[in-house]
Amino acid sequence: MTLLAQDKRTILVALRIRSKRFYLDYMSQGEVRTVNVKDDRFADGNWHTVVVTVSRRMAKFTIDCAEPIKRELLVPFPKRMNIRNTRIFVASRRKKTKQFTGLLRQLVLFSGSDATTRICPSTNPPFGAPGTPAGQGVLFESDKQKIDCSLDQRGTLMYKEDKSMEVCTGTTFQQVRGGRERMDYVIDYDDINFENATVSMEWFKIDGVGLFLATAGGAGGSSQIMKWDGTRFNPFQNIPINNVMHWNFFQIGYDNYLAASVLSSNCIIFRWARRRRKFVLSQRLVVVNARNSEFFSQDGRHFLAVADYGQEGGFVSNPRSVIFEFRDGRFEVFQYLETKGAVDVTFFSVENSVFCLVFASAYHQDSFVVPSPIFCAFSPTLKFDNYQDIVTYGATDWEFFKINDRYFLVVANAVNSTQPIRREDKVNSTDSVIYELNLFQRQFHVYQKISTQNAYDWEFFTIGAQYFLAVTSTFAIDDGTPNVKIYRWKGYEKFVLEHTLPFGSALDIDYIPINGDHYLAVSNPKTSASSDYRSKDPLGSKLYKIVTY
Repeated sequence: MTLLAQDKRTILVALRIRSKRFYLDYMSQGEVRTVNVKDDRFADGNWHTVVVTVSRRMAKFTIDCAEPIKRELLVPFPKRMNIRNTRIFVASRRKKTKQFTGLLRQLVLFSGSDATTRICPSTNPPFGAPGTPAGQGVLFESDKQKIDCSLDQRGTLMYKEDKSMEVCTGTTFQQVRGGRERMDYVIDYDDINFENATVSMEWFKIDGVGLFLATAGGAGGSSQIMKWDGTRFNPFQNIPINNVMHWNFFQIGYDNYLAASVLSSNCIIFRWARRRRKFVLSQRLVVVNARNSEFFSQDGRHFLAVADYGQEGGFVSNPRSVIFEFRDGRFEVFQYLETKGAVDVTFFSVENSVFCLVFASAYHQDSFVVPSPIFCAFSPTLKFDNYQDIVTYGATDWEFFKINDRYFLVVANAVNSTQPIRREDKVNSTDSVIYELNLFQRQFHVYQKISTQNAYDWEFFTIGAQYFLAVTSTFAIDDGTPNVKIYRWKGYEKFVLEHTLPFGSALDIDYIPINGDHYLAVSNPKTSASSDYRSKDPLGSKLYKIVTY
C-alpha cells in the first residue's frame, strides 16, 4: 500500500514486503525514511495478519497478534501531513482481468493511535469473506452474494467493481468520494467527421430524442446536425443552407428552435418538427450581415439578439444590431442597438435584476481597435441602454462567467495592430483580457491579462469545485505551439495555464457534459476529408475527453 503525494511520484507513507522483511516507508524532513522488521513467518507460504501502529517516535509491528516488535524512528514521523489531492494505491491490478496481484489479500484502515486492540486477540482471523473485523472492514462487491446494509454494519465500506467506494449508513450503501471531482488530464477521444469545414458548433438536447451537435460551415460551406449514439457523434440531418457562421439552440415552451446566423445575410429560424423528427424552416429575420445570435427570457417574455456585422469592409453609415421579441408565434423587432462590426453577442444578468448584452466588435472603418459595447436593461421595461464601452482589438468572442459571488467577462482579442492583417502575418500575439465587475462602481475593470495568439473563442466550464477557461487560436503554428490552452482559476494566483492540446487551426470550443463525463468539442476550419497525417496542422474537428479523479 502506498500513499502518494499530489505529484503522483512522492511517497508519503508506504507498506511493502520483500522476502522475510516487512517495511514501513514515510516522508519526513524532505526525505523518505524506512524501518523494517524481519520474521521467518513471512516466507512460510501462509496468510498473516500484520498490524502497523505509528507514533511520533515509534513504529510497532504486530504479526498474527503475537508479541509486538518495536522500532525506534531515528527521524520522527511528521506531526502534520498534507494529504490534499493524494492517492492511496493498493497492490496492483491487471487491466485485462481486473484482479489484484501480489501478496496483499485484505487491507483495513482504522483511525486512532493503535488498532491492535480492535484486531487481536484473534491469532487466526477468518478470511472466508473479506471485511474483518466485522462491522469495521472493507467489503468487496461480488456477483455471487448480496451484501446487505444493516444497523450493526453501519460504517462498513464496500469497494465496487467500478472502483467506487460506498459506505453503509445503517439502511443503505451510499457513494463516498474523497473530495469533489477534479480534472486529471485530457485525451484525444474521437474525430468529428463533417462533410465540410466547421467554424462553430452548438450542442443541445431535445427531451426524449437525444443529444445533438449542430455545425456551421462558414463561408461557402453547408451545415450539418450530428447525433450522439452513446459513444460518438454521427450524421443526423443536413441543413440546406450555406454560409452559416453560428447556430443558437433555444426552447420556447415545448418547442425547440435553432437560429442560423448567415454570413452577409439574414438570421434564419428552424423549428423542430416532432412528427417528422427533424428541423424545418420557420422564419427569416431580416438583418444585413448576421454573425451571431443569443436567446434570453425574462418575465415570461422571449428575445433573440442578433449581432449584425454590417456591410463587409465596415463602412456602413449606421451599423446596428437587433433585438427581436417572440410574439404570437413569430419574432418581431423589439429594439435596435448601435454596434460597429459586431461578430458576437453574449447575454448575462447580475443579481437577477440587471440584464445585459455585450457585443464583440471585430473591425470597423479600416481599424481593429473598436469599442465593444455593453448594453443593460432594468426590469420591467427591458429597454437596453449603452452601459459601458471596452476598447478591444479585433474582438471575436465574449464569455461571461461567475465564480462564487463574483462576475467576470473575458474577451478574445485576435490582433495587435490597427491595420488589416496581411497574409504573411501568421501570428498576432496580443493580450486577451478578463474583466471583473465592481458592484459598487457598476463597471467592469481589468482583472487579468492573458497572452494569446490570434485568439478566437473562450469557453468557461466547471468540474467539481474547479473553474476553467479554454481558449482557441486560429493559426496553426509551425513550431508545434498548442492552439488550445486550458487555464484553471487558483484564487489569489488567478487563472494559471493547466493543460494544452496540440490542435491545428482551432476556432470554436464547446464544453459538453454527457452522462457524468466531460468533453471538449473543438472545430477546425478545414475538412477532415483532406487531412494529411504528416501535417503539423491536423485537420478536422475533434472531441476531447476530460479524465477526472
